Amino acid sequence: MKFEFDHKKLSIIIFALIVILGILILTIIAFQNRNKNDGDPSAPAPKSIDEIPKYQSILNIPTLGPKENYAVDTDSPIIQDSISSIQALAPALPYVNSFTSSGGISVDIRIPDRTYADNTWVQPVYIFGPDYMVVEGNVDYDINRQAFMEAAKQVFQFFDSQKIDTTKLIIQWGDRAFIREPSEKWLQEKQ
Repeated sequence: MKFEFDHKKLSIIIFALIVILGILILTIIAFQNRNKNDGDPSAPAPKSIDEIPKYQSILNIPTLGPKENYAVDTDSPIIQDSISSIQALAPALPYVNSFTSSGGISVDIRIPDRTYADNTWVQPVYIFGPDYMVVEGNVDYDINRQAFMEAAKQVFQFFDSQKIDTTKLIIQWGDRAFIREPSEKWLQEKQ
């Protein structure tokens, strides 16, 4: 059996493969560009947040030292000021607010009342919606950071409306380290 080589059919097959390969490459490039632009190139870039007021971070609470296993120094002026601030804030709690950030993220703010508080000197604040685990450099990092900062600004406006001096209030942003650490980092960048 003799095999004949038809150059015309081979040329058509090669041309079709090149066209298919070109379409595939263009589709991949278009998909990557769409993800890079977050699907909406006309969406506004995140706006900067006005300076966030200073506050007492839970990361800086005074302790008694190694002899007392670093227990919280409840007699310190910082702790006593926070207790007084929390007592003044208590009648206005719980605080609940929901909004959509400028980047399109649905955000829920929850500041619970003192019913189930772990202690008398820390005020927890919960901000749901932003992805706290998004890594810096990811296309969604700035949008999530911006959503948190917009929510934090509303939290501080609420405290201000209640005549609470946040420099005397110990605030805990969330109840998990993966939320607290980015929250504190983002807020410290504004201080």
